[in-house]
Amino acid sequence: MMQYVFVDIKICYQVKFISKDDTVTSSYYFYTKQMKLSLHWSE
Repeated sequence: MMQYVFVDIKICYQVKFISKDDTVTSSYYFYTKQMKLSLHWSE
């Protein structure tokens, strides 16, 4: 028997850039990917 499961993977990470005059620029990046997992099992 086989079943498919859809999983949404969301990754959020923050990058901070610090320049010479001590200003901090924060950038947020979002990454979303949908994976199709097939589950196999025998009874």
